[in-house]
Amino acid sequence: MTLKGSYIEKMTDEDFSSLCEENHGYKIERLPNRHLAISLKIPVFDGSLASSVIDQLQRWSKAAQMGSCVTGKGFLLPNGAIRQATFAWASSTKLISAVLTDRGLRQFCPDFVLEFRQPQDDLKSTKAKMKEWIENGCMLAWLIDEKRQVVYIFEKAKMRMHTNFNKKLEAGPVLPGMVLNLSRSALP
Repeated sequence: MTLKGSYIEKMTDEDFSSLCEENHGYKIERLPNRHLAISLKIPVFDGSLASSVIDQLQRWSKAAQMGSCVTGKGFLLPNGAIRQATFAWASSTKLISAVLTDRGLRQFCPDFVLEFRQPQDDLKSTKAKMKEWIENGCMLAWLIDEKRQVVYIFEKAKMRMHTNFNKKLEAGPVLPGMVLNLSRSALP
């Protein structure tokens, strides 16, 4: 659902943060046009593919020691949007210069983001969100659609698909050495 109107468009970052805190059961994001995108938070960490993927990424991050998994209330992007990701990672270099607002928003774009497409998510708008991450400085974004068994891979100026969950997915130079196992054998 998208909310718009003069009150919403005049909402400060502090007002936005308060709204999110008071409605923690919802995923609330501010779009570049200052409208709000609101959806129910659906847990993806239920012992399925999502929890396996998050675990693999966290283990890689800890071992690689090149940056950190980034959590929080959201990212204030250069285009003015406030976005959330299922998983985000930023290099140590980016974290050193990162700004954290007094309301807990990270004022930078992570190097890598991951989203899981939920049943209620419109594919076209979810792909647009992934492109937005890239346009704001993210180097690699993965959108995993478990139902369709496809990973949409977004990089600067291109999008490709990984359609074989039995074949491992390499992250390339953004996350050197990160190889993601999407097969059923990787599930906990």
